[in-house]
Amino acid sequence: MSNLIDTSNQPNLSAGVELKRFKGCYRLIAFMAKLDRNNKPYWVIKLSDIHSCVTAYMFSVPENIMDLHHGAMIQCEICIKYHKNIKYLHLVYLERASDKLSLEKSGLDSLPCVLCPHKQLLFVFCSLVNSIKCHELRHFIAEVLIPSHICLGFIQAPASLNHHHNSPGGLIAHSIEVAQIVATMPWQDNEHRDLAITAALLHDIGKVKTLSAQIKRTRIGQWVDHDSLTLEICSNALLSLGKYNEKYATLLRHVWTCASPEARYGYRAATPIANAVQNADNLSASMNRPTNKLLRYD
Repeated sequence: MSNLIDTSNQPNLSAGVELKRFKGCYRLIAFMAKLDRNNKPYWVIKLSDIHSCVTAYMFSVPENIMDLHHGAMIQCEICIKYHKNIKYLHLVYLERASDKLSLEKSGLDSLPCVLCPHKQLLFVFCSLVNSIKCHELRHFIAEVLIPSHICLGFIQAPASLNHHHNSPGGLIAHSIEVAQIVATMPWQDNEHRDLAITAALLHDIGKVKTLSAQIKRTRIGQWVDHDSLTLEICSNALLSLGKYNEKYATLLRHVWTCASPEARYGYRAATPIANAVQNADNLSASMNRPTNKLLRYD
C-alpha cells in the first residue's frame, strides 16, 4: 500500500485503484443487493465515467435508496480495503447527486463509457466540445447532457430507424460527423465556429425521446417530432445561456427550428450557421455507408 496516494477529490475512475480514498460524482450503472455467507445483506454497485467502470461494495443501507436508479449521478466516497490480501473498493457512503453538483464536479466526464456502443466516440465528442473557445457554450452542452435519460439516450440511440446511422450509438456518431464537417468550414471568427459546433452536436438531441436503443420508435415519437423535443430538452440550458448571451441562445433556437429544404412549414435557414448545420446534416446522412464514413472507430 506504500504506493497509494492518500486521497483525491473527483479523480477519474481509472485512477481510483491507485488511491487510498477518493470522493466524487459518477454515473450509477448497476445496484444489486446480495447476502453473504452469514445471511447479512451487502450491495454490489457499479460506477462508470468516460474512462472506466468499477465495482464497489457497500455494507450498510445507502441513504435515499429509493432515489437510486440506472444512469443516475451519485456522489460518493470510496476507500481501498483488503480481504485476504485481495484489494477491493469499499463505498463509505453514496447518495443521489443533483444535476448542478454533477455538472460542477464531473461535467462531460460523466458520460458512461461502459454503456456506449462505441466508447471511442465519447472522446471524439469531448474533443470537439473542448475545441469550442467559449466556456459558456461548453458548459451549455454539458448541462444538456447531465440528466440520465438524456445522457443514456444520446450515446445509445440510433439517428434513424431505416436510413442513416440506424444502429445503437448512431445518434452520437451522426452528431459528431455533422460537427466535424462544420468545424472545418472557413468561418469568419471563433464565435461563428463555436456556435456552429454547438448547434451541430445537439441538433438531433430530441431523438433521445423518439428513438430507443432497441431501434424502435417510442410512444412519444409516434406523436411528436424530434425537432420540437430538441428545444424542450435544451430549454433550461438555453435560459441559462441567455442570461450570459441572449444572441447565442436565439441563434441556437433558430438553427434547431429551421425547416429542411423539402419541408412545407418552418423558418428558412437565415444565418450562415443554420445553413452550414443543415448542409452538414444532409451530407453526413448521405455519406453513411460502410465504405464511406467520416469517422473511424478503430
